[in-house]
Amino acid sequence: MSNAALAENVAEFEPPMNKILQRDMKQCEFAFARMAVVLPVGWTFEETLLPEFWSNVAHMFHPQPVTNTPDLAGAIFELRTQDHAFYAELYVRAVGEKELIVSVLRDPVYFGPKSVDTKQYNTRWNVGARGHDVIRVSDGAIVSPAKDNKTKESAWKWIEDTVAAMRA
Repeated sequence: MSNAALAENVAEFEPPMNKILQRDMKQCEFAFARMAVVLPVGWTFEETLLPEFWSNVAHMFHPQPVTNTPDLAGAIFELRTQDHAFYAELYVRAVGEKELIVSVLRDPVYFGPKSVDTKQYNTRWNVGARGHDVIRVSDGAIVSPAKDNKTKESAWKWIEDTVAAMRA
């Protein structure tokens, strides 16, 4: 073939379209971790964005040379609190020696009011009863037990109704 004929063939050549390969596809549960993180009552979402917050568990995300497992960057954390006050999702962008670099995938969704304007009563999460005790501040007595207040909203509603009844 002459050089001119080769030049014509090269000019007509179009690069192939990008196509994903089968080896680059797998079910998510085999490719990346999705973990549930349950925070104690009172801990804030903002704390979870700090790299050092994850220092006690960062080792779990390091590569494992024995099994040839890479680090777990790309994992997704589903965050919630014991009292179900909020739900959020974080994405692990990088794994450090004693830290995880995370970014927000879903901003926190808060359930119910954060507080009610009263100085007479407060709420406390009761782990055993899986509900909210309503506590009278003056003497620390439980005035409405957790078995009656499974959500923070119902505890705050009890406080609002009681305060309204006392004013009437």
